[in-house]
Amino acid sequence: MINRITALLILLSIGMSQKEYDIINLINEGGVYKQKFNDDILNGIIYKISDDKKVVLGILKNGKKDGLWTEWYPDKRKLEETYKHGMLDGSVSLFYKTGQREWRHTYNNGQFEGLWTYWYENGQKMKEGSFECGDSTGIWIWWDKNGHVKKEKKFKKRKNGIWTNYNEYVLIEVVKEP
Repeated sequence: MINRITALLILLSIGMSQKEYDIINLINEGGVYKQKFNDDILNGIIYKISDDKKVVLGILKNGKKDGLWTEWYPDKRKLEETYKHGMLDGSVSLFYKTGQREWRHTYNNGQFEGLWTYWYENGQKMKEGSFECGDSTGIWIWWDKNGHVKKEKKFKKRKNGIWTNYNEYVLIEVVKEP
């Protein structure tokens, strides 16, 4: 009885395991990945070989990126992107080679949406603001490396708003834009 259960579990795991594909053997045709010289739409785990090691990049469903994708750049910075049906959807982040987050953007169905934040390598915020339906909205703030506000800009319904500039951390100018 135990042997039958074990055999059944092995068969199920083989049937449910995903195929793996090396990214260098794939082509991207309009956001749909296929193997070179083959029109089959792919489902499975995508990897690349880096320093003789297999590095998982992400998963394809129906030939499109889905879920978390990770890419390492030659300068050791890491990019993490979240996809749904081949479109950016969720958090996208780039990290300094130290591991500190450099920036984080948010997407909804391929469009800018939500909070966008940039950091200096020391971890201090550099810039932050929001997007709504692909447009800048609300108050965007810029800081120096020590955390002092350098400027602010208010965006309103797809139009520029009020710029507030600081010099040596003292308000020097308020400019209204049409």
